Amino acid sequence: MQNGFKKKKYFISIVIILLISLSANIILCLKNKQYSHRIGVNSYKNIETIKIKNEKNIEIINKTIDTLKINNGELLNLYTNYSDMADCIIKLWDDYNFYNETDRGIFINKKIDTSKVIENDIYSRIESYLGNTLINIMSTDSDDLIVKGKDLEDFEVMKSLAINMDKIFKSIDESKLGNGNSSDKEKKVINNKYWIDILREIDKTSSKYIDYDFIKEVKVTKAIY
Repeated sequence: MQNGFKKKKYFISIVIILLISLSANIILCLKNKQYSHRIGVNSYKNIETIKIKNEKNIEIINKTIDTLKINNGELLNLYTNYSDMADCIIKLWDDYNFYNETDRGIFINKKIDTSKVIENDIYSRIESYLGNTLINIMSTDSDDLIVKGKDLEDFEVMKSLAINMDKIFKSIDESKLGNGNSSDKEKKVINNKYWIDILREIDKTSSKYIDYDFIKEVKVTKAIY
């Protein structure tokens, strides 16, 4: 009789432990899902910013190459756009790393090779290049930068990068997002984790320019007050 009671008590204890463990796993799963959705929302916003800034860059760069010059205002806009894009890409990598650490679902298979993230950071290099270019032109009385030689080559490479980036967004739109409104597209990007596919393509595209040097030395010839 006592043995039967002990066995029953032991069985109940095991069941309680299993229920607690199951409840904890369910809560953890729900939290991870919430985090995953929040990351998706933030990533979609950053991707949209990159897309819009890239489109504006194409307009400025095309005009610059056609006229072989760029005024201070356009150069500042270009610098600001690349700075914003560099920040957004950093945020995307932060989101991906957090997702990779927390979202451990059985069927999760969206992985990106992160071994060359720093080397592939072309946008920070362009930001630095344009920043130094701005400093140089502001130290003169000129309102325009004459684009020739190495500068022209640099703008041609920036154009190539911008066009390839634009192809990424158009390809995603055509193959995965369709003709829905912005709200529908956002849901698809978040629910299907397409933002990871887009980040992978951005990294792959950036890697093609890993060996190109965007270098501009600062040569201040006039004090700026």
